[in-house]
Amino acid sequence: MEKLIEFGYFLYGKQETYKILTKLFGNLAYTIAALIGIPANIIVIKRIIQSKEFRKSASYIIILNLAIADLLFLSGTPLLLYNSVLDSWIFGIFLCKAFLSSNAANHFASSLLMGLLAFDRYLAICCKNDLLQKYKTYKIGLIFCILSWIIVLLAILPLFHFGNIVTFVDNINETTQIKKALCMLVWSPTDDGEFLFSDSLDFIENLEFSRRIFTAYTFALGYVIPLIAIWLFYANIIYTVRKHGSRTVVSSQTIKKRTFKITRLGVLIAVMYTFCWMPFWFVQWSIEENASWTLKHHLLMAISYFAYVLGYFNSVINPFTFITFSNRHKNYVR
Repeated sequence: MEKLIEFGYFLYGKQETYKILTKLFGNLAYTIAALIGIPANIIVIKRIIQSKEFRKSASYIIILNLAIADLLFLSGTPLLLYNSVLDSWIFGIFLCKAFLSSNAANHFASSLLMGLLAFDRYLAICCKNDLLQKYKTYKIGLIFCILSWIIVLLAILPLFHFGNIVTFVDNINETTQIKKALCMLVWSPTDDGEFLFSDSLDFIENLEFSRRIFTAYTFALGYVIPLIAIWLFYANIIYTVRKHGSRTVVSSQTIKKRTFKITRLGVLIAVMYTFCWMPFWFVQWSIEENASWTLKHHLLMAISYFAYVLGYFNSVINPFTFITFSNRHKNYVR
């Protein structure tokens, strides 16, 4: 259901030249990311499926799913660009819900799968129990990946439900107004899409409330909680290796190479994800807390685009990390 309200300036400020240029450079970066990242992730998926180790290793099936998550995320670039150029959503309510949900799914899936990879490495290095080691098989790894995607689908259901189109009037000048539509998340207590409030001031407050709810939701489930678990696993791995030595932890020299190479890959992927998305979440929480610098619209827009572009490029960096790794250590991954 669409709502009409005059809050164009509340959302954007005036469309000045620097904002147009910022948006132009942002869109160019998204385009480059998609043109490079989509084929790169396809190459990774193809290489993993064709590899001999694919059906022998839980690690490979996890990395395959990471590449799929990145590919799905980058595939939404045409909608993102079209919406940015037109400065209005024209694709209808269903695609709006799908677009918001798919973006969140990348956060949830990437962090969850990285957590699964960290857990896999933790079992390989820190746990010598034979029963636990049975987890490290292709079939069990596949089951865990399927469960991960089910969790992701459950996590994005609220986003799909509350995704909505908000129509507003953008006051270009004293005599000219343009009707625009935004695809966004709006908290609604009813099934028919009615919002909590009807007058303009309360409606804007409702938008702020909705934004805070979903920022906290995606930040917790898609970033901070999974990363805490990921770094706890890797901290335990580092502690175990430093305490007992790599020879004690992994006896065979061949297995040692296989184990520690894939562990380094997992750590590198986690490091890149942590730092690529950190600026994005810094911007989001700065907006929520009304930090003084966010009141400067030109600065906010420039930093926001930079932060999102950096996070976007994480899905481009991942496949090249794996390709470089596999080329150097193709005989040692398990």
